[in-house]
Amino acid sequence: MGASAISMLPGGYTQNITAVAPYARALADAPCLPVARGVARTAEDTLRGRLIEELMCTMQVDLQAGAAAEHDFAAEYAALQPFVEDGFVLLDGSCIRVMEAGRPFLRNVAAVFDTHRQALSSTTPDAAPQPRFATAL
Repeated sequence: MGASAISMLPGGYTQNITAVAPYARALADAPCLPVARGVARTAEDTLRGRLIEELMCTMQVDLQAGAAAEHDFAAEYAALQPFVEDGFVLLDGSCIRVMEAGRPFLRNVAAVFDTHRQALSSTTPDAAPQPRFATAL
């Protein structure tokens, strides 16, 4: 709740108006919530979100468990190779495990599975500005 708050709903995400004064005015003047924007989640988004959540919470994920087994993650598996070479990630068949040395880079590892982030990084230099995400250094 509040200005700029992000809500996760079963079908997607919403973000409230970000500035405090316009948020307060919208809340007082309108009979509806002061939502500025929203994004609907697809089944693919939901699956990838669960993979990312599991990886970030348990430091490992099995790409052949549950609904993930029906998807091809070959590109993501290949994108993890630099982390493997640096000793941050261990790949064991379909299992991905973030090693202790890789903990500071966990967000970077998880981002491999975020298709929305991938789409942003593949835009051309002359494209319109895209929304930014928090990054790990």
